[in-house]
Amino acid sequence: MNSASSSPSPDSDLSAVDTGAATDAASSRSWFPLISGILIAIIGLAFVVGGVVGWLAVKSELVDEHITVSEDADHFAGEQVDGPFSAYA
Repeated sequence: MNSASSSPSPDSDLSAVDTGAATDAASSRSWFPLISGILIAIIGLAFVVGGVVGWLAVKSELVDEHITVSEDADHFAGEQVDGPFSAYA
């Protein structure tokens, strides 16, 4: 029995090996990190814009009410309430 003929030679043709399924699965999943990253960035930007809009709306409402901070407050004593921090004081 010839052992050389039973083992594949390094020069044998490997074109019969099907790698299409693995390549297709990998390429179909490669868009997921990109799309999810972009989606998370857009959602984050929307939250930042919403926070700024909320801050400005609260500030506007507080200024329109002409409220002043109590004289015995630890911070902002006697100042006009014009934002969330002075409103908390």
